[in-house]
Amino acid sequence: MLSTILKFLDRSRFKPVLVVYGSRFIYDIPADVRVIDLRMDGSDAGVPRRLLYFFGRTFKIRAIMEEEKPDIVFSMLTGPTPMISRMMSRHRPRIVVRETTYVSLGLYGLNGMAHKLFVRAFYPKADLIITATEDARRDLIGNFGVPPDKIRIVHNPIDLEYVRKSSREAVHDRLFASGVPVIATVGRLSYLKGYDYLLKAFSLLREDREARLVFLGEGADREDL
Repeated sequence: MLSTILKFLDRSRFKPVLVVYGSRFIYDIPADVRVIDLRMDGSDAGVPRRLLYFFGRTFKIRAIMEEEKPDIVFSMLTGPTPMISRMMSRHRPRIVVRETTYVSLGLYGLNGMAHKLFVRAFYPKADLIITATEDARRDLIGNFGVPPDKIRIVHNPIDLEYVRKSSREAVHDRLFASGVPVIATVGRLSYLKGYDYLLKAFSLLREDREARLVFLGEGADREDL
C-alpha cells in the first residue's frame, strides 16, 4: 500500500522521504523517493533487543524530525513511536497514524497489555488516525478512548492499471490449469485476517460446485489453517 501511495503522491504538493526500520523491500519504491534506513528492524529479535530498538528508533526519528523538519509524519506502522519522538523534538510536525488492524483482537499476554496501554496513552495525541473499516474505527473509540473527530476511514488504494496489466499475463502453474474456478487469497496467515471464516465459506461452496482455494502467504497460523 505504501509503494502505491508513493507512486501516485502529487509531487507538486508533497516531497516524500521514506524512513524504514530495515531495508528488506519486496515492493518497488519510486526512484525519486529518498530512503532513510534506521537499520533497527528487530521484528525477529527477542524481547530485550526489541525494547532496545524501540528506544533507539524513537531517538533516531526525533533527530530526523529536527533535521528534515517535515510538515507531516505519516506512520504506516502501529505504535507510539512518532508521537513520543515529536514530544521530545523541537520541531512539531503533524502526526498521521494508519492503524492497520482491529486493535483489540491482536492483544495477547504481556506484550498485548503493554501495547494497549501505549495505544490509550499516545493515539489520542496524534493529529489524525486512519482506519480501513468502520469496525476498526469503533474499536479505537470504544476501547482505547480515541476522540471520534480524530479518526477517518480511508480504504486501501489500488493501482487499477497495474491490475489490468497483470491480469493479462499468462499463468502456467498447474493449480490454474484445469479449468476449475480458483479463489486466491493473498496475505499474512494470522487469526486477524479471518481465514477460518473463508475456509468455512469455501466448504459450503464445494457442496454446490467444484472449485479450488489457493492461499498465498506465510504466518503463524499456517499449520492450523
